[in-house]
Amino acid sequence: DGESHLLRRTLTALERRLDPKRFVRVHRSTIVNVERIREIRSQDHGEHLIIMELGQRLTLSRSYRERVHDLILQA
Repeated sequence: DGESHLLRRTLTALERRLDPKRFVRVHRSTIVNVERIREIRSQDHGEHLIIMELGQRLTLSRSYRERVHDLILQA
């Protein structure tokens, strides 16, 4: 809803506290709510772009691609 929050902990620690069926790490600096992903686009050189519900564009890192794919197939 356009809000931002500042937390003083690592993303790894935050990731452990979130529901793994709803939240997924897509990049070393980004965790997203899977329900808010609108589209995933394939880019050049095997890279992917995530388009969020509100239009934000995020890079999907190769190392996290399989986990994102698995979660979306489950939804």
